[in-house]
Amino acid sequence: MKQGLYSLQGEFHFAKRQANGKPGISVWAGNVAEATLNLGVTAVDKKETFSGSRGLYGRMYSDKTATLSGVLDEWSIRNLALLLHSESIDEAGGSVTGEEFPDDLVDGDIIMLDQPYASGLVLTDSATPTAATVDTDRYEFAGHNQRAIRLLDVSGHVQPFSAAYTAASYDNIGFFKNVPEEIYLIFDGIDTESDQPVIIDCFRVQFDPVANLALLNPEYGSLPFNAALMYDPRNAADGGYARLLAKKSS
Repeated sequence: MKQGLYSLQGEFHFAKRQANGKPGISVWAGNVAEATLNLGVTAVDKKETFSGSRGLYGRMYSDKTATLSGVLDEWSIRNLALLLHSESIDEAGGSVTGEEFPDDLVDGDIIMLDQPYASGLVLTDSATPTAATVDTDRYEFAGHNQRAIRLLDVSGHVQPFSAAYTAASYDNIGFFKNVPEEIYLIFDGIDTESDQPVIIDCFRVQFDPVANLALLNPEYGSLPFNAALMYDPRNAADGGYARLLAKKSS
């Protein structure tokens, strides 16, 4: 590694930490706007009492702490699952029939379907002995996700209505669904001043839930994060928390 001024850039990869302390399959986190490692110790000082100056005589380090904070720029399933303490469930979608609406609806009411991303929507009423199909010009999709149905004209029909449709497949990430994962984090970096590669491995990282998930973004959105580096006995030979690898200069 060359000595000199430096300016780091690079990729962050998240891998599930395996039982042997090594990384499993890694996923690139996408663009990371900010990332800072924060290291600290708790020190207990001892003053001397024999000289009359009460000078510092000893220092004992009792705790080590390491945290990682920053901002993820990219909206991805992996990033969201990590920061929401969850996992992505693949919902297959498919055909839905007989989904009953509330009774006593009036013109202008909006009803949410049980499944989003619907297509081929057909509404029928509860007329007997034969249910009548509601004309498609009497309702419409509202919003952005083919889930909200606005009723335009309910006259002449016996309620409640029922819906039939086809739902597209989608990813389902339930907030706080899982115990937070232990992540092996790899910074695959480059010092742009010297054009030398730099690697930082964080052996056992656990992310806090995202503290501020903005739902309206006047500009690009982002995902601020905080994480704790926990001691990893499997990597005790490298200090147990993290290591920096730098290629020797040729």
